[in-house]
Amino acid sequence: MSEALLWMENTFFIERLCGVIVYTLITLYYYNRLKNPQPWETPEKTLNKVMIFLCVLAFFYIPAESADLSRWRTISEGWIGVPFGQWADTFLKQPNSPLAYLLFYVTANLKIKGLLPLTACFVFYLNIFHILKSEAGKKHITTQSIAVCFFFFMSQGLFLGVISGLRNAMAFSIVARCMYDELVLKKHSFWYVILCFAAAMIHVAVIPLIGMYFVITIYDTWSDKKKWRTALKVLEVLVLGAVSYRLGRELLDSITKKAEYYTSGTSYSYMWEYIIGIASYLILVYTMLHYRKLPDKSNIKGIYVCAVALLVMEAVLVRSYSIFHRYGNFSMYIMLPMMAVVLEEEKKKDPLSKSSRYESVVMFTSSFMLLLACFRGDLCGFKFFLLP
Repeated sequence: MSEALLWMENTFFIERLCGVIVYTLITLYYYNRLKNPQPWETPEKTLNKVMIFLCVLAFFYIPAESADLSRWRTISEGWIGVPFGQWADTFLKQPNSPLAYLLFYVTANLKIKGLLPLTACFVFYLNIFHILKSEAGKKHITTQSIAVCFFFFMSQGLFLGVISGLRNAMAFSIVARCMYDELVLKKHSFWYVILCFAAAMIHVAVIPLIGMYFVITIYDTWSDKKKWRTALKVLEVLVLGAVSYRLGRELLDSITKKAEYYTSGTSYSYMWEYIIGIASYLILVYTMLHYRKLPDKSNIKGIYVCAVALLVMEAVLVRSYSIFHRYGNFSMYIMLPMMAVVLEEEKKKDPLSKSSRYESVVMFTSSFMLLLACFRGDLCGFKFFLLP
């Protein structure tokens, strides 16, 4: 008995169990609220409530010593009280993630310990839920389909990686939102170029995605016969390139070193997260196979092309955990609109049935992923209090 109690104390079993229970309850409760909304409820309000709850949990998150959050807290403690000008001369000249360094400096000097994970959580879920909210606002997309997309997204247990890894989640979510707004909502603004530049300054791993995004956006506007938008997008890319030029070789060297590290097979890997990632990948491929049969894909053809390219790349580089995990998650973000469309189209085939075969497969696989995330995935390391 004493050995069991000692094991529970050393592994923070009770604290971690409470963490995954709270996360699971939030996921299941708000999935039900999205699927069976009250007359006064809207998907936007429901998703905002989820984001608030997750931000509160993020604020009280207690990281493991090996977590990136712990490492950045230790590093930034040495920056407390250092004049900004003196600090900036050293760290803002770094080609690798200067904007992330600035965020760490500001939060450290504010001396609010939970502010850093809260910020990462807010930025990430604000961007991804923006995609779900926008889809929910379309006449042909029901809240039931948004509920399934929400459950699929939440079931992968990304929450701990967001509030612990920080930079990756923020940068990738920003690019995903920009891509969705331009390629799906057909919004065009120089603001998206600025946001992409900011994302690259948070984490250099998004730079290949930004390049893909710009190429597909130029192709998308050209094929729509809106030549003035094509010219404007090319001009925006040139401006961004000119602003980035001063980083030159140092930024290129940073990207090259990261790419070599990720493809070398020596980077961090975790078998259970691999299994969750493969399950998610299979659902994305399953979604793509259904979506490609639809007669009209013109409304989101840019996202479709990007998703196909990413799925192929992930299959080729599946042995690299970092690439497969990060770019696999990004594929999932941008394919949520496609999943919503497929859910609606499959429902039309058998309107009397409670759920289509496609929805049943997505829900079953999502339940498996959530169970695995809670018991063996990164999510099982989440704790927001410590017993005395």
